[in-house]
Amino acid sequence: MPSRSLADSARGPIRPERVFMAVARLAPQRGRNCFNNRWLVARAGTPVQLADCQRQKSRLMTVRGVPPYGKVPMSVQMVLLPVFVQVGLTFALLIGMVFGRRKALVSGETKIRDIALGEPNWPKSTTQIANCYRNQFELPLLFYALIALALPLRHVDLFIVLMSWVFVVTRFAHAGVFVSSNDLGRRSTIWLAGVLVLLVMWIYFALRMLLLI
Repeated sequence: MPSRSLADSARGPIRPERVFMAVARLAPQRGRNCFNNRWLVARAGTPVQLADCQRQKSRLMTVRGVPPYGKVPMSVQMVLLPVFVQVGLTFALLIGMVFGRRKALVSGETKIRDIALGEPNWPKSTTQIANCYRNQFELPLLFYALIALALPLRHVDLFIVLMSWVFVVTRFAHAGVFVSSNDLGRRSTIWLAGVLVLLVMWIYFALRMLLLI
């Protein structure tokens, strides 16, 4: 192992995370492979220190690779959590629709012959849930597509994550009105808010892809 110089000793002990960040700043294009660099192995010290450096690297690596200075790193979990919540809403509505229809059939409120050809003869509450469930495969598809593109392309930042949560909140509010009072005015207002949020997200993503921001 190379001996440390007097200048190195004066700077104090070498911390693995400092080594990684120093190499990342000097050669960001090699940030992902910097731990294969012989110089870094020599500077990292013992195998234990190198293992610590590897763990530190895994914590520092984000959706966009090495986090730029002053930027808040976004982990994959942070990006996908609002997606999972939206998927959970969809499944909750599906389960509610199934139980509502089963209850209507068991109680005799709806006969098999009344819905055998797909006629809309379900009770009002069950129909509301079913319509709300189908609505989750309209606007939210654009949300899923945006995340599916932005995540592998590493163009997800704090703004995208925050706007994702705002969009999901509008979907929950829209579903709440849909399956309860079904007030068309309130429902339309909330739906429009979700559309505007999603539009802003797509414009922001497009500008980032075009390197305009």
